[in-house]
Amino acid sequence: MLVDRDPERVLGTAAELIGQAVRESGVAREKVLGLGIGIACPVDGDSGELSAEGIMPGWIGIKPGDELAARTGFTARVINDANAGVLAERHFGAARETADVVYLRLSSGIGAGVICGGRMLLGAGGVAGELGHVTVDPNGAVCRCGNRGCLETVASPDAVAALLARSWGRPVSETDLLGLLREGDRGTLRVIEDAGDAVGRVLAPAVLLLNPEIIVIGGELASVGEALFQPLRHALARGIMSSHARGLRIVPSALGDSAGVLGAAALVLDGAPRQLGMETART
Repeated sequence: MLVDRDPERVLGTAAELIGQAVRESGVAREKVLGLGIGIACPVDGDSGELSAEGIMPGWIGIKPGDELAARTGFTARVINDANAGVLAERHFGAARETADVVYLRLSSGIGAGVICGGRMLLGAGGVAGELGHVTVDPNGAVCRCGNRGCLETVASPDAVAALLARSWGRPVSETDLLGLLREGDRGTLRVIEDAGDAVGRVLAPAVLLLNPEIIVIGGELASVGEALFQPLRHALARGIMSSHARGLRIVPSALGDSAGVLGAAALVLDGAPRQLGMETART
């Protein structure tokens, strides 16, 4: 399914699966608190629309929360996947009991979720944290956002695989990537080190601005381990002050692929007291 360009089919399938899950769980519909929807696109905080040009182009102007609420009868809340990741890591993962967190998702898209002083930072329009579209190479490849040399063009799994595919003359999968690293392939190591260096350089100003206690790295590329984390830490250390580095932890996600789902669930759980209070007041 072409998820980026076929919202009608995706929403229809999602509604069917939600209905099936409710039936199979045996939970009464009135006991369901709502739907949490994590999506790999910036979400307008006021309207709930997906509005980033070049990212999920078929969804521009769509309000997935409203659409699924209408199709299922449940209240629905939508969250960007990186914001879902930071919520999940704080509730259930590597950043539990931490008030100042940056979560960076290195996936086909790159984005950051930020919790500062215990509150998630969304920005005026709800689209804060788009670190994947910070320029790291002014002469680099044109990004899907329309800018040139964005972090996403050098540090996403797709970008890494494309660089290696040109060298090897064949497609390179995530499994191939891990195998090449285990074998100590120099070209693979160089591409991953370059990606880690770029990520560290982009994170440095974020650390200077936000002074987090922990940085959690998630997404598929995080699975390569120290080949990525060592150059990332080195580049980050070069770009920040010692006062910001003191006590700063940089760790892989504790939740892996589950971060998005758990974060969407956490969004609903966070809103449950208010929702239940409103329902009690109505009765």
